[in-house]
Amino acid sequence: MNLLKKIFYYYIDRATEAVKYLIKLVICVGVNLAIMPSLVFITYLIMNYFGLYYEASDKLIDSYDPVIVIGLMFVVGAIEELYFRYFVMDCILIQWLKSPVWFAVAFSSITFGLAHLGNPGGWHSTLPQAVGAIGAGLWFAYIYRRWGLHLAILTHAVYNSVVTLIPLLFK
Repeated sequence: MNLLKKIFYYYIDRATEAVKYLIKLVICVGVNLAIMPSLVFITYLIMNYFGLYYEASDKLIDSYDPVIVIGLMFVVGAIEELYFRYFVMDCILIQWLKSPVWFAVAFSSITFGLAHLGNPGGWHSTLPQAVGAIGAGLWFAYIYRRWGLHLAILTHAVYNSVVTLIPLLFK
């Protein structure tokens, strides 16, 4: 009977850990959904103030099956986190160059944002994305430093999928 009790509590503990992890993931994605779109919107307002208009471009999304696009967003999120958080921030700046953590976080977030200037649609549509990505990069760096690469990748991938799926649902 004692063995059955141990097995039971083992699986209860695993289930509890899984629920805690999912709650963390939902909170991380939720915070990111507050950060990046807010920064994109503020940049959009500033650009409008100066007479520069945001040109949304969803031609790429229109030409593919939503399942493929969502899958691609998961892969993109994983690759970007591996590159910007693990490779640039942690391996090169912190471990190899012995940079202070604040500098590594700032540098990787800024380069992450600048990389979004290369997205399709011209600078009028990618500048707000880049500003939002800098803020999101700071959040992803915090998640990476606090809870690890796995949660940063999942947060990024789920966020990418959610913001890609929303326009597809309203067509």
